[in-house]
Formats: sequence, C-alpha cells, structure tokens
Amino acid sequence: MKGPLQKGSRVKSLKVLGRRIKVRYSEMEEWGLCDNDQLTIFISLKCIDDPKQHWLTIIHEVSHMIFRLTGLAFMERNEEEAYVRCIENLIIPWIFEHKHLKPK
Repeated sequence: MKGPLQKGSRVKSLKVLGRRIKVRYSEMEEWGLCDNDQLTIFISLKCIDDPKQHWLTIIHEVSHMIFRLTGLAFMERNEEEAYVRCIENLIIPWIFEHKHLKPK
C-alpha cells in the first residue's frame, strides 16, 4: 500500500529494521499483537474502519517489534535512556518513512 490508510484498507507487510514484517488481520479483542518469532503483526479487524486508530495501532505494534528485534524488550533492568534512544533513532525514523500510510 503506497497511499494513506483509508476506511477498509489493509496493509500486507511492512519493512522494519530491514526485515519484511507480515501484517495479518483477524477478529480479536486486542487492537493488535506482535509476534517477533513469526515476524508478524496482527491487527484487529475493528481497526480497518477507523484509519486513525489503524495508523496508531500499526505504530504501537511496530514499536513492540523494534523493541523485540533489537533485544530491548528482554533487558533485565529498565534502562530509560536505552528506550529513549531506540525511539529516537529507530521508531521515529520508521514513522516518517511510512508517513504515506497516515490518514489525512
């Protein structure tokens, strides 16, 4: 998908940290889930009718994927500076690279 998210639209995959991440949609109670072992993000079907919520859910799940792929999610201690640097150097650039998905 090259344009902004619209009502009913779906994303098939996203590139995150150089890896192709599949995006799957299904009925679920949560807005989204991240499975880093399968390199898959699951999005609730209820998101596809609200482009803004869809966009925010994608950002949220991609953030989880980045934390897991970089190993930050598995740290014994919470190192706030490490999380801030991850967001600053990885998540925010990802958002700008995929801003074409953001609904207008």
